[in-house]
Amino acid sequence: MSEITTVNDLVLQHAAENQSKEKQDSGEQQQTQVENKDADLAAQEKLAAEQKLQQEQQQQNEAGAGKDSSLADLLKELGLDSIDSLKEKLKPKAEQKQLSAEDQAKEDEKFKADLIRYAVDNGMKVEDFSKLDALKNKADKDLVFENWLSENKDDYEDL
Repeated sequence: MSEITTVNDLVLQHAAENQSKEKQDSGEQQQTQVENKDADLAAQEKLAAEQKLQQEQQQQNEAGAGKDSSLADLLKELGLDSIDSLKEKLKPKAEQKQLSAEDQAKEDEKFKADLIRYAVDNGMKVEDFSKLDALKNKADKDLVFENWLSENKDDYEDL
């Protein structure tokens, strides 16, 4: 989606250019007076442009109230307040850094230790985690057989 240059943007650009010119030619008073007049004119133009833009938006709102309401409903459903916040949410996270294998292993061990500490604080036993690790290391066939054997031990005492 390309950005649309608005009158407001153009006025701000113009004002910024005027300020940079003012800094370069600070020794000449006549030029600064002209630039101040330009800045005042730019501010007046900006105000007029904003008023015109507001009038156009009101006309568009009146004409396309159905479109805006569906967009507003969608934004509300997503928990967002504007299209800009939607754009920000859709941007990929640039700060996701890739960890080396050693750092990833350290993070996993730290997570596991924190999990065990939390579980012990809330009534579990450390042995439960060692049992879980043992179950994870066994093959699925072996687990199914052991479960079946425990349920049918009376029928097959020879096993």
